[in-house]
Amino acid sequence: MWRCERSLPHCILSQVGAQQGDPAGPFLFCLVIQAVIENLNSELNVFYLDDGTLDGNPNTVLQNLDTIIKSCWNLGLQINLSKSELYFCSTYKKGVHESFNQLSPGIKVLQDDVTLLEALLNVQSIAKLLNQKHDEIRLLFSRLKFLQSHIAYFLLRNCFSIPKLTYLLRTSPAWAAIEIINAVDRSIKVAFESISNISFDEQQWCIASLPIKFGEFGLRKASDIMLPVFLASVNSVLGFITLMLQNITDETYHETQLITSP
Repeated sequence: MWRCERSLPHCILSQVGAQQGDPAGPFLFCLVIQAVIENLNSELNVFYLDDGTLDGNPNTVLQNLDTIIKSCWNLGLQINLSKSELYFCSTYKKGVHESFNQLSPGIKVLQDDVTLLEALLNVQSIAKLLNQKHDEIRLLFSRLKFLQSHIAYFLLRNCFSIPKLTYLLRTSPAWAAIEIINAVDRSIKVAFESISNISFDEQQWCIASLPIKFGEFGLRKASDIMLPVFLASVNSVLGFITLMLQNITDETYHETQLITSP
């Protein structure tokens, strides 16, 4: 491929590597780092494009991080150390932290808010993340009043309510923070009442939240769908989970988890 600007006296060739927006870019990147990933010996070794997660004995994880840094450098890639994160699955150990910090200066030690690709990895973080999402959608709801009613309703149903929560509901047991889920449902109800200029009692709102194919408004309740969507998600990825965790048993003791990105 090449590009030629009229204002320039010459053409700039683009012949090496994937370019910005190239749909083959992620595939080619994965091919490049595949050999590096296969040489790592952590008990848990999971990569999604440039996001990698290693888990196991601290010394093994540390050695693997060193391997990643050196191998990627030889490939022309550089680890973004400012985005690397360390999580102690058991108790915090200062010596382990210092060893990782020496190899990756400024590495961040996670406390309870542990996520991977925006998916929660522990129950303790559910309430905090749901509250953040609730604040985001309430801000969006407050701006719907400046739009025409039909446009506001379309955005509320198709963009700003359940669609904003779908990924979180599919990847976390949201029922552990049911009071926040109920608060989200009330916010959706209040937003629609403001748009339609109609007040609903609880029975009317239950009917109105049914799908459009049943003649209602299709503003689904998060409390109604949180369990089905989570179970559907778990069932759909069960094969991949089994494949990724095939070397891990209930007796395996994990001390350190590293989350890093080149």
